[in-house]
Amino acid sequence: MSTQEGLNGDQADQEGLNGDQAVQASANGDQVPQTVNRRELLKVAAAAGGAVAAGLAVRELTHTRRARQFLARRYDGEIPADPTDRAWTRLAAWTVPLQIQNLIPQHAPDLAVAELRVRALHNGARIGFRVEWDDDEEDLVDAMARFRDAVAVQLPVDPAMTPAVTMGTAGQPVHIMQWRASWQVDVDQGRRGVKDIFPNMFHDAPPEALAGEEAARVFYPALYVGNPMARRDRSSPVEDLVAVGFGSLTSHDEQTANGRGVFNSSRWSVTLISPLAGGEGKAALAPGILTSVAFAVWNGSHGNRGSRKQWSNWTELTIEA
Repeated sequence: MSTQEGLNGDQADQEGLNGDQAVQASANGDQVPQTVNRRELLKVAAAAGGAVAAGLAVRELTHTRRARQFLARRYDGEIPADPTDRAWTRLAAWTVPLQIQNLIPQHAPDLAVAELRVRALHNGARIGFRVEWDDDEEDLVDAMARFRDAVAVQLPVDPAMTPAVTMGTAGQPVHIMQWRASWQVDVDQGRRGVKDIFPNMFHDAPPEALAGEEAARVFYPALYVGNPMARRDRSSPVEDLVAVGFGSLTSHDEQTANGRGVFNSSRWSVTLISPLAGGEGKAALAPGILTSVAFAVWNGSHGNRGSRKQWSNWTELTIEA
């Protein structure tokens, strides 16, 4: 049984009256209840010491009987990028168990992150996910033998399909949004150079100081050929990608995702936000539909990078009407 995190941050098992897994209710709770018999109604009232009115009992039963899927709640307003915003923290969290990537080399060395706590909002135009996990160390650097923390959300491009969770397959692509802690620092503080990571390094002068910015591009091959990993003008810590299976991950030509990550003591909280109807090669979502979502997380201090990660299976995702 999954657990959901309450508003006070403490986890509690939320079971329905029949022992089934509870799920998130809609923002206003106004849904037509399924048929509720008299016996069930009396059980709810009795559990509350007889103080619950029949109407409230019906609503409680309705909440526990909603479809057993992760729910992206409807939100009136701009989806907040700040993961500490109350629009996020007031929601209960859906707990997603993770497993080690051991299907193809290179495998993750250990289960560095056992679970994620996820929330989702949409406003009819954009959808956002807030992903939270425990981490003893804040890893912000991509360098020699040093790796950054990261998290990704995966969605089918066609919401009616459920592709292979292993990054899709031919004819069934997936849209992936990945946030990186190293990119968050670049966005917040400006792009860092080698000296920021290795402060004791020394060189006489960079190529651009001698040849000018444009001519010096040939000294930076990745930048020269347009490799998105080498961008110096990064404005978002989240990247849109598309994949059709192992080894096919490709940066999308149109970058529209954004978000933000915040590290607090021993916990990452990250938002990843994208247009609801993403466009060609991206997830085509809309209010009222049912689709699937999966997640992956990398813990840099455990050597996670590339295929060395923790990942989840597909979870059914309902976009609240």
